[in-house]
Amino acid sequence: MRPPPPDTHQRILDEALGLIVTQGYANTSVAEIADRIGFTKAALYYHFRSKDEILLELLTPLLDDLDELVEGQAPDPSAPGRRAAMERYLDLLIRHGRIVGVLTNDVSALSHPAVAGRAMPAIQRFRSSLAGDQADESEAIGVAAALSVLSGALQVVPKPDDRQRDRILRAAEAALEAATTQA
Repeated sequence: MRPPPPDTHQRILDEALGLIVTQGYANTSVAEIADRIGFTKAALYYHFRSKDEILLELLTPLLDDLDELVEGQAPDPSAPGRRAAMERYLDLLIRHGRIVGVLTNDVSALSHPAVAGRAMPAIQRFRSSLAGDQADESEAIGVAAALSVLSGALQVVPKPDDRQRDRILRAAEAALEAATTQA
């Protein structure tokens, strides 16, 4: 059997992502993905053993970058340290915008065991590095709120320009401040 053209693998991933973005992971079938690229299901299974394998391959670049971000993140709960860390996180979210959107909006993708097992611990380690070792409940809530602002804002402005990016970061800082300010 002749090997497929080099772009076949990427075409499968691109079509699968397009379907998952519009219909959700649970509502996207292997048959639909195969149909989109003009394959039979059997031909698609030559490239990927399952729909889960496609999802994991789509998520791997994001998860690898998240792991790298977390590993390179020294705890620094100071305002400038948090801002710099949130900027790096925002850049990561922007770079992986389409798949981040899937995880933000599709519980079936986010709750996939392989995704939850890898992404959730990395996000928790990142939150902890932002909050610091001595974080109290209000700081933990503030960090969680700030990170939610970053991902949520990208649903409104997926590719922010510099001005929008700064506004998003200021909103995240405000969420953090609001949760940690004693009333």
